[in-house]
Amino acid sequence: MVGVHAPEFSFAKELDGVKRAIETFGIEYPVVMDNGYAIWQAYANRYWPAKYLVDKDGYIRYYHFGEGGYDETERAIQTLLREILPEMQLPALMAPVRDTDAPGAACYRVTPELYLGYQRGRIGNHTGLVPKQTANYNDIGPHAEGYFYLSGEWTADEEHVMKPWGSAGESTVTIKYTAKEVNLVMNPLLGRTCRVFVTQDGEPIAKEDAGDDVVFDESGQGSSTWTARVCIGW
Repeated sequence: MVGVHAPEFSFAKELDGVKRAIETFGIEYPVVMDNGYAIWQAYANRYWPAKYLVDKDGYIRYYHFGEGGYDETERAIQTLLREILPEMQLPALMAPVRDTDAPGAACYRVTPELYLGYQRGRIGNHTGLVPKQTANYNDIGPHAEGYFYLSGEWTADEEHVMKPWGSAGESTVTIKYTAKEVNLVMNPLLGRTCRVFVTQDGEPIAKEDAGDDVVFDESGQGSSTWTARVCIGW
């Protein structure tokens, strides 16, 4: 097994970050840094993640795009192994790890992935994004799925929006979504520490709905304080 890391964002090209992820997730197989997308293009790949099974003769015999299909993938692996050694004794297929992977699980439509920068971002504010400049955004609603809405001071770059250091007042990002959880990739500049408050339907997020990165103060307000890139789920 060989992993190929093709970065979706510019910060994902950093070798140290990939090394930390390999250690955090306990990945034991080799991982190739494909910052130039040479392997990505050789496979005409378009998906994160994607799995390809290559047989003993070098032919691609199976592929799967996106999450899920784990039992199908494992069955395909065992089929190719038996082509090498028909008498090979293999264990039964692993039971589903997640409820959503179990046979008969109902999967409903979810809000698609959102990007916050002006390169691929879909902002719902009527004024749109102002590239490379600090602007004061006004979120007057209403909100629709598939868009993000800004309020307060923000600077829009290609792949992200940033609240400028020292700007006065509150800056917010609002989305309307259909999903079991929401993850947001964030990073404070220059290793400084920030505090982000998480609300749901205009109220502080309930503890039973908060992700592992959210902590609560005495008032019951959920927030996250971080000094590195994290994902917050709610």
